[in-house]
Amino acid sequence: MASDQDVSSLAEDLLCPICLSLFREPRMLECGHSFCAACLEPCVPRGQRRGLCPECRRPFALRSVATNWALRSLAEEARLLKLDQGAPAGSGRTTWSICPEHQEPLKLFCCQDEGPVCVICRDLPQHRGHDFLTVANAVQKYQDKLTASLAPLTEHLNSTTEVQRHQQENLVELETCTQDLLGYISEEFEALHQILREQEEDMKGDMMSLEEENREEMEERLKELDEEVASRCETLSRVQ
Repeated sequence: MASDQDVSSLAEDLLCPICLSLFREPRMLECGHSFCAACLEPCVPRGQRRGLCPECRRPFALRSVATNWALRSLAEEARLLKLDQGAPAGSGRTTWSICPEHQEPLKLFCCQDEGPVCVICRDLPQHRGHDFLTVANAVQKYQDKLTASLAPLTEHLNSTTEVQRHQQENLVELETCTQDLLGYISEEFEALHQILREQEEDMKGDMMSLEEENREEMEERLKELDEEVASRCETLSRVQ
């Protein structure tokens, strides 16, 4: 026994891509796509014998359009079984907004007016000569446009991100170079300080040595003077 999902899938396969209702008098084009006879009429300009497939835009000749009898029979059976009504919840079938003027589902999108319309609106004089898409195709079209418009922004973002990355790398390199230079300066000044300390010690040593030499000479001279004074004092004592 077919499941609700299988029935829903079958019903969707029997929907006209233009009006999104069960096929009525389906016509098959050379490309293999099928549409309701009434839905296909606006695709052929008045007085012309050729048109473009609404689905794939491939040209077709009116003389090559044939009734899709198998699809017509299946659509009629589906209509009798009311497969186009009350789709099971969760079946994925689209819930359409309703045209406030005609109380019909807004299943089409007018490319000129850039808004949703129903099948009755489509045939009104104000929409004569307009191009129509299914809502799903219109959504895809504008999604593609949005994607295309986002491409330059994405490219600019990627470029900016790349510049930012290089700037961060330069900043890290600057910090590394600065730390290396500070270390080098510290090492050089430490070496200079060591040299100065050694020179200081040498100079202090020289001064201490010089002081010692002078001290010895001065003490020796002082000793000689002391002896001379003592000798003179002794001489004076004798004379007196």
